[in-house]
Amino acid sequence: MQTHVTAPEFLAVVTALELTTGGAGEVTQGRCFDLTAVFARVNAMYFAGQLVRPWLTWNRQLTGAKFEHYDFLRDTVLLSVTLDAPHVPVYVVDFVLYHELLHKQLGVWVVNGRRYAHTAEFRAAEPLCSMRRRRPSCARWHNRKRWYPLLSTSCGERC
Repeated sequence: MQTHVTAPEFLAVVTALELTTGGAGEVTQGRCFDLTAVFARVNAMYFAGQLVRPWLTWNRQLTGAKFEHYDFLRDTVLLSVTLDAPHVPVYVVDFVLYHELLHKQLGVWVVNGRRYAHTAEFRAAEPLCSMRRRRPSCARWHNRKRWYPLLSTSCGERC
């Protein structure tokens, strides 16, 4: 079953059905961040404005482990509304979108039926994002693995 529902043919049919029924629609304006503006900034800064804009949207519920996803078939970036909060620094949202846009730009490798997205090329490109060089007062945001406790607080500050 797993193999069948992830097959490109099956996913193409699902996409076609979603498009004919109107789908969920693109939602770029959040409470604090507009994904259209974030994309424009990240695209200009890291992709020389050359990346074609994907479908951008916020999900509908708070998440605790997965904050983003790029869907290759639908050319869609989905960000968690958990990131759309006043205490989340702008550069965190920029970095998350940059990460997903790298997936769009570099694609995935399929070897023996297994997909690889975080290749050596991907890992080499990711540190180029200026999120790695931020103010010391925002050091708590530098370790991505510690984001969830920070996201669950509402300190009301921006870095």
